[in-house]
Amino acid sequence: MADFDELLPEEAEERTGNGEQTRSTGAKERPWRRRLSTVAAVLFVILLVGSLLLVVSRTRRSSPDAPGTTLHPSKLVGGPGSLISLHMIDPTTGWALSEHAVLRTADGGFHWKNVTPPNTLLTRESIADFLTASLAWVTTPQANGATMQVLRTMDSGQTWQQSTIPAAYVKQMTFVDAQRGWILTGWGAGGGAAEAVAVYRTGDGGKTWRKVSSALPASTDTPPLVTFHSEGGNLGSIF
Repeated sequence: MADFDELLPEEAEERTGNGEQTRSTGAKERPWRRRLSTVAAVLFVILLVGSLLLVVSRTRRSSPDAPGTTLHPSKLVGGPGSLISLHMIDPTTGWALSEHAVLRTADGGFHWKNVTPPNTLLTRESIADFLTASLAWVTTPQANGATMQVLRTMDSGQTWQQSTIPAAYVKQMTFVDAQRGWILTGWGAGGGAAEAVAVYRTGDGGKTWRKVSSALPASTDTPPLVTFHSEGGNLGSIF
């Protein structure tokens, strides 16, 4: 093959022109490659962020019992958190108690917010009394099996205060106003004719409780003899 110096002037000019054209074309293609690389990087970042958001969203949905979570009405029944009680204060505001959460609605039941007291374990034996849109009381057994935890809120579940009473189970809890309430306690989950029960009363909204009467089983024979006691002494007995 002849060297460049040995080529005719026309051939040298032609080859020189083609080389410059090739270099010019390559120079024009490089910005497009850089742009494609930039677009690909942006798309990768968008996909990565979208995947993270999806994971976070699914994680939140998989933890419906977390305080502050807003639930759909279909989550209130069935499953591990079955509904225990429901009480509507007015057409828009209401409360609900499930096995795992205290719930509140402000839109007629379309959405429910988890307002469970922090560090509180609710069970099937938990009982609630919902008096107004902002006042509510919840009782739940404690791990020691000998006391009940009484929780109260005065601000729609934003904050809770607690107290305890010496009982294994709460059978019933009733408040007539923001200060006065009563609790019927027992020592058996299922109850029975020969079960010992007691009545506790509060006059300060549930901060403190005082036992005002009790019923002790005097006999387990049929018919059972039950003797009632109160602060003033023996109230009598019934057969």
